[in-house]
Amino acid sequence: MKRLTERQEVAEALNFGKYPVLEIDLSKCDEYGLVGSIARIDMGEFRDGSKWYERAELRVYGDERKIVFASFGCALTDKLSYMDFSENVQTAMAPIIKADSEFAVVIHDSVKREAYAVYVLSTGHVSRHCTQPIMVETVDMTGYVVTAGARYGKDYGRKGA
Repeated sequence: MKRLTERQEVAEALNFGKYPVLEIDLSKCDEYGLVGSIARIDMGEFRDGSKWYERAELRVYGDERKIVFASFGCALTDKLSYMDFSENVQTAMAPIIKADSEFAVVIHDSVKREAYAVYVLSTGHVSRHCTQPIMVETVDMTGYVVTAGARYGKDYGRKGA
């Protein structure tokens, strides 16, 4: 894990495409913790040789307090609805994260209009049979979970609980 502090490093990471960039907006919490942006995890290939990308969401669960990718698989519906279309467009625009590579995470709060940090994290191996499809370098996110207003125990992740 590397925290970017110099203006030139941040510019290279965010403006010049040095890394795939994801975000964690501290104003976006649910009952489980912080909700980050969507990414596509490069899972390799299917048996027929076509590319396999798994849709995953960057998360910080309140009880774990570390950055993980959560994937819930996909399902095909009998008819294409607006929600399917909207979700497919978001996924198509998401950056691709590969095994044994690096990506940048921008931590900010869009409601308070505050920027906190830019981290560069390394990925590990891909797990095809797990809800966490790729391993991510461990970063202690306790301070950000608390800053977001999340609580520990049964009420974590609920603002004002």
